[in-house]
Amino acid sequence: MASILVICGGDNAERRVSLSGGDAVTTGLADAGHDAWKLDTADPETIVPPNQPLLDGPVGLAPPDETERATLDRSGWLKLFKTISDHRFDAVFPLLHGGWGEGGQIQAVLELIGIPFLGSDMRSSALALDKIRSHHIAESIGLRVAKAELLHVVPGNVFSFNDAYRAIVTSTIDPEWASFVKESPHQVVLKPNFGGSTVGITISKDEQELHDGLQTIINMGDKPLLEEYVPGREVTVPILGNQALPMLEIVPREGYYDYQNKYTKGMTDYLCPAPVDEMINTQASSYAEAIFAELGCRHVARVDFRLTDSNQLVFLEINTMPGMTDLSLVPMGAKEGGLDFPALMNHFVELVLE
Repeated sequence: MASILVICGGDNAERRVSLSGGDAVTTGLADAGHDAWKLDTADPETIVPPNQPLLDGPVGLAPPDETERATLDRSGWLKLFKTISDHRFDAVFPLLHGGWGEGGQIQAVLELIGIPFLGSDMRSSALALDKIRSHHIAESIGLRVAKAELLHVVPGNVFSFNDAYRAIVTSTIDPEWASFVKESPHQVVLKPNFGGSTVGITISKDEQELHDGLQTIINMGDKPLLEEYVPGREVTVPILGNQALPMLEIVPREGYYDYQNKYTKGMTDYLCPAPVDEMINTQASSYAEAIFAELGCRHVARVDFRLTDSNQLVFLEINTMPGMTDLSLVPMGAKEGGLDFPALMNHFVELVLE
């Protein structure tokens, strides 16, 4: 039996997702026979047992607004540091998504304390969360990626479409790509470069949506990533240890796989294993394991692709701390691979403490 602290919450749009996952993970750890505790970063001095939920109700139809988010200031970081140090846990599961929770900062704190923790280290976490950098790395090892460009804009500015286009032109090194965006705004996607849970994503249909999407990301304080829209099927490959689990296909019943479809039961169908040719499944597993290894990731991740009509796999992103709610994809893949949720939690403990 190991003593495990699950850290969850955070101060970004994925806060409820993290709290829901924290509740599930501590329960799963306890069911597997471990001494499990959890901590909401909004209250870094208090640890609670598995039977005391941190999230009251469902994740919700939309991300939490600013009033729900609790910023971890300098004193909060010191309190968190002290709580972890004083209780002498065997390991920590930092079940945080996006921002400082998945981008290397909390990992740096845990490395400084010297306590084993679930997930990738500081460097790999930072590289993976940075979508444009992970795109470049994926492309460098031979994976097909969507054309993408990070836009350089000034936070707080209000943009017209022409201003948005100027941001694109001044950012891009490919004039043909800039012209394509202006002439075909319905074939591009805007994403927060450091975001997750599809928060802030715009699949543009026209100039106005491109403008509005850019403004949304600027207001979030993130950097806008402009990406070519790739038609096709949405598939994902969970990784456990350093091996790919069965690939899943994600099929929203309406629209695309946004926050509401992702976290509302009955809004999306999950096909596991994905109904694809064995050659495609093998190739997806190989690609996922390759980018996982190239980034230096460890323990767990989820690698997202688009599968085009011509059966080409296009890399989208890698998540080094994927969700662990009852609608999350890694537990689904693990179950198909023979691990129920408590067994998956126990395997996490073994990976961290081996």
